[in-house]
Amino acid sequence: MQIGSWIGGLVLAAMALAPKPALADLAVGTKVSNVTLRNAKDKPARIPDLGKKVLTIFYVDPDEKGQNEKFSKALKEAKLDKYLFRKLGVVNMEDTWKPNFLIRKMIRSNQKAFGSTVLMDPEHFLKKAWKIGKTNDTVVVMVIGSDSKIKFLKHGALNAAERKSTLELIKKLMAQNDK
Repeated sequence: MQIGSWIGGLVLAAMALAPKPALADLAVGTKVSNVTLRNAKDKPARIPDLGKKVLTIFYVDPDEKGQNEKFSKALKEAKLDKYLFRKLGVVNMEDTWKPNFLIRKMIRSNQKAFGSTVLMDPEHFLKKAWKIGKTNDTVVVMVIGSDSKIKFLKHGALNAAERKSTLELIKKLMAQNDK
């Protein structure tokens, strides 16, 4: 009886210490709310145009920043109407080995060179609030409608067919907003 209790206690202790899987409740159709992140100067910043325009957010682990470069380039080449659409990056600062000061410096130079909007998530604020799930070693691509609902979600690189269909989805959502 005591051995059984001792083993049961070990099993309970092991379960308590085991890492918990990240909850990934974010799915197409989920309505998201704004979250305070940080800008390149490390000041509080909110997600611009959430609930107003169609947004494409790249939630990026800096160690995998080029993972969806083809899709980002396709969005730029599409010359989408800036009054209906915004593309932005959110840098996942928590899951990288790179120092924050270096990442902020790279963000400032990219913003200056390309006019892009990039925010920082230093402590998984966005990941936790939206329950994004796995974010280490990946880029999460999210398309959000002007109704603040997720319209497309992908963890990892988009293939050619996904890039094409997602761009078409964005154009369709923009056309609905233009009415």
